[in-house]
Amino acid sequence: MVPEFRQKIMPRRAVGKFLFLAALLSLCGQSLDICSAAPIQARGDRNYPPFEYLNAEGLPDGFNVQLLQAVAREMNLDIRIKLDDWATIRKELEQGRIDMITGMYRTPQREKQLHFSVPFYTANYALFFRQDEESLALNEIEGGPILVQRSDLGHDWLLENAITTNLILSSTWPDALTSLSEGNTRAALGPRLQGLLVIQNRKLNNLRYTAESLFQAKYGFAVSLDNLPLLAHLNEGLAALKASGEYDRLYDRWFGIYEDKNLSSLRILKGLGWIVASLVVALSILFLWTITLRRQVAAKTALIEKELHERSTADIALRKSEKRLAITLASIGDGVITTDLKGRVDLLNPIAEKLTGWKADEAAGKPFNEVFVLLDATTLQPVPIQLPDMPSREPALGSLLMSRDGIKRQIGDSCMTITDEAGAPHGYVLVFRDLTEPLRLEAQLHQVRRMESLGQLAGGIAHEFNNMLGGILGAAELLETTTERQTRSYRYVELILNTTRKASDLTAKLLAFAHKGRKASKPFEIHATINDCAGILASSLDKRIIIELALEAEFSIINGDPSQIQNMLITIGVHAEKAMPEGGSITISTRNVVLDELFCRKSPFALIPGEYINLHIRDTGKGFLPHQLEHLFEPFHPATPNEPQDSFGLAAVYATVVDHRGAITVYSDPDEGTAFNICIPLTSEPITEENPNDDLLVEGTGGILVVDDEESIREIAEYFLAKSGYHVIHAVNGADAVVKYRQHQENINLVLLDMTMPVMNGRDCFVALRELNPDVKVIMASGFTGQNDVRPLLKQGLAAFIEKPYRHATLSRVIHEVLNQPADEPPK
Repeated sequence: MVPEFRQKIMPRRAVGKFLFLAALLSLCGQSLDICSAAPIQARGDRNYPPFEYLNAEGLPDGFNVQLLQAVAREMNLDIRIKLDDWATIRKELEQGRIDMITGMYRTPQREKQLHFSVPFYTANYALFFRQDEESLALNEIEGGPILVQRSDLGHDWLLENAITTNLILSSTWPDALTSLSEGNTRAALGPRLQGLLVIQNRKLNNLRYTAESLFQAKYGFAVSLDNLPLLAHLNEGLAALKASGEYDRLYDRWFGIYEDKNLSSLRILKGLGWIVASLVVALSILFLWTITLRRQVAAKTALIEKELHERSTADIALRKSEKRLAITLASIGDGVITTDLKGRVDLLNPIAEKLTGWKADEAAGKPFNEVFVLLDATTLQPVPIQLPDMPSREPALGSLLMSRDGIKRQIGDSCMTITDEAGAPHGYVLVFRDLTEPLRLEAQLHQVRRMESLGQLAGGIAHEFNNMLGGILGAAELLETTTERQTRSYRYVELILNTTRKASDLTAKLLAFAHKGRKASKPFEIHATINDCAGILASSLDKRIIIELALEAEFSIINGDPSQIQNMLITIGVHAEKAMPEGGSITISTRNVVLDELFCRKSPFALIPGEYINLHIRDTGKGFLPHQLEHLFEPFHPATPNEPQDSFGLAAVYATVVDHRGAITVYSDPDEGTAFNICIPLTSEPITEENPNDDLLVEGTGGILVVDDEESIREIAEYFLAKSGYHVIHAVNGADAVVKYRQHQENINLVLLDMTMPVMNGRDCFVALRELNPDVKVIMASGFTGQNDVRPLLKQGLAAFIEKPYRHATLSRVIHEVLNQPADEPPK
């Protein structure tokens, strides 16, 4: 239907632009054979008079509809026009389900998605409000609610210019104005001409609009980006209609009526002379009122400009504050999640995204418990969280954070309520930190310290035990030399010697665990040792267990004791066999790694930055339970239920790694196997072959001062040395040794000095003896102190070190080497 009231909308367009475009398209030679193609599907808004609407018969009508039908006739196009909800047809065009829209405002943003014909109308957008409101400007409702048609140009313009985020969307422009008339909000934004029609047709007499347009928009046909031929035909058709006068006829029919209405009003005013006087009076009053109003407007304008300046300043400050907050949240090392009062997620900073596995845009609006998932550390069942009651949480409470990809972490967190200036709650903020690695290192350090304490205890026991074994071993060796081999007494002596050697091996393990034993340190190729162990394990373990090697390390020479490394690998293999009663596999792999200063500083082990060989030993067994892992390296603690209680378990393995200045970690889960990860430093020293003969007695001559607080050790040493050709002087402690050496210095060629003694220990005694004679030759003996403890003394002139309990042959060989050692040869 044709609206009844009239108003001038826009000036007439010149024909030249249409003709030029038509000529240009003809020269380009574009063609679209519409007759042979499928009908063109066109859609328009069913409630947008006078441009397009459904008339009383329910058929499409209006200026856009008749203009497109005229273009179709002119260009011989088969165009099917249907009218529907505006938001629906916009979506259909963007999805490619229709070919064109009968009328759409042109904006830079929309030009990225659609092509537009030459414009055939220019619209003015205004702000509508109720009569009881004062004349509103856009800045007066900035930030407040505004009614607007969904997906209309006004909707897009408000979003692009960020005027307000509080939009009330209506499916049609008439419904929006009706809602405004009913008092549901203060203002509505839309096309002024259509607004006037709605006010007249629906009799919304309590509405009015701003005198000035907020913005203008050009109006034309819209087609999809891939349909340029159709666009060319539409433009050519418009140009032809303009040239033929058909466009002007349609324009006059739909918009000229408003101009005629204005002219008719003037004729009526001229015919009604009695109104003229009233108008003159009214104009006079209006003139006076205009002057007054102008002053008020000037004052109001100044006030508005001031307010705008203040708002602009405040807006700049707010944006700077928001930017600083965003930078702060992105740079802190803790995860931050904010929610509203209902527990729906508002924000995640980058650390929270990393720990939860959720992107901020994906998590927005989701329930907090869906994004921040806590599990009970024992049952691995979800732990529900109520944000208002959530306390600060320490990892000892036994909860784990599970990320979206299934990774579990120990965390510490705290939750606070977000309030406004009046103290009213607006939401919640949760701050949390990943404590998995710090807690792991803390537990590892605790274990290292506990092992060191146990090592000190084991070392003290071994020291006392070695002193006793020294007397037993020495006496047994002396008995062996004085007893006939075929007698029962000789068999008893052998039994004593064998038992003493086994006891000595036990103390050696204790000392190894305490890192006080004397290891045979030398450069050797660890790959060769691994290959030897693999052969031993393959022949001794269950035949259903497969030994696999992946020795990829390019450099594999370390400095240490090959026998200790061999025992370490075999011990791990034997324990792996117990975890695989039905067979499985053991994989030993190597690679070279470089441990930097930061890693070594954080490690609980005494590591030195440099190049290491990494041994990775993994089995496919049952694995260890968490409480078993806590005691895995403790001596006399069974690693598995079937392991004997009096064994060392894996304590010797731990001791071997630490004694070689390395590091060891174990990763294990029930039914998923166990992996030992071992790092040992490499050495650049060359490999040397040694073939010592430990059973050969070496005789000599000279005087030897034996210093020991154990009488049995002194007696055994005297017997051994006298039998080898030496004469002996005794001293019961370090102080006594200094006195004896001062008295008999000219008759003493060497001092055999115990390390641990009362009154004065071996270290202080050695220093005192060096003060008496800088060239004194001293051999340090101990069942407790290893090479690491005597290394500073070796640099100060200590001749050699011998471990208790020592055998006769070993003692004779070491003394002979020291007495016959050249002056410039380094000590042993």
